[in-house]
Amino acid sequence: MMFQHSKDIERIYPGFITGFLAIHGVDPRSSSKTLEDYQLHLEAEVRKRYSGMDRTQLKELPQFSIYGNYYRKFRKTYHLLLQLESITLKGRSIPPAPPMVRIMFLGEMKNLLLTAVHDLDKVELPLSVEVAKGEEKYTGLNGKEQELKKEDLFMRDRKGILSSIIYGPDRRTSATEDTRNALFPVYGPPGIDRTLVESHLRDLEEMTRLFSPGPLRSEIIILP
Repeated sequence: MMFQHSKDIERIYPGFITGFLAIHGVDPRSSSKTLEDYQLHLEAEVRKRYSGMDRTQLKELPQFSIYGNYYRKFRKTYHLLLQLESITLKGRSIPPAPPMVRIMFLGEMKNLLLTAVHDLDKVELPLSVEVAKGEEKYTGLNGKEQELKKEDLFMRDRKGILSSIIYGPDRRTSATEDTRNALFPVYGPPGIDRTLVESHLRDLEEMTRLFSPGPLRSEIIILP
């Protein structure tokens, strides 16, 4: 099996699911105009959808409530809440980023599900989702070594850790302007519906096709 859950997940986090979108054949030279238009439309839609809501009300949205429960265990705030606030309450836009990273941000803003993106050519399968013992370490996007918190969930391949829920993605497999094959993982704590995860992954696929309309191969995997 190329993607699997460790045995501890069902014991510690019963009902936890993980989704993956593997997509091949992206043309990094594609024009981003269509994706930029989609972003402007989505940001306007998000501002309208959550117009008039303050932080307390946003926290009560189902996804934020579920992720909030997980993050509070580690005395953290679900970072998507802060990102949504910056768009809806402060009128800011999703920051400039490589195409696959921008698609990840757009998907998160649309569906409020915690998502990462990796350059699939840098990933050495199989990939396992595991519960941290609190001693595992990896190099984060900022280039600094990060030690995982005990019982945080993380993903690893043959060479090391790709991401954790609390500390985010690694530097080694990060997507860049030149990424042609991408892997979008989605963490779904207990309470996140499987059909929502699948719909979210299909949204990410659709956005990728907006950016790169040529022939693409894709596969969606949801665990367990």
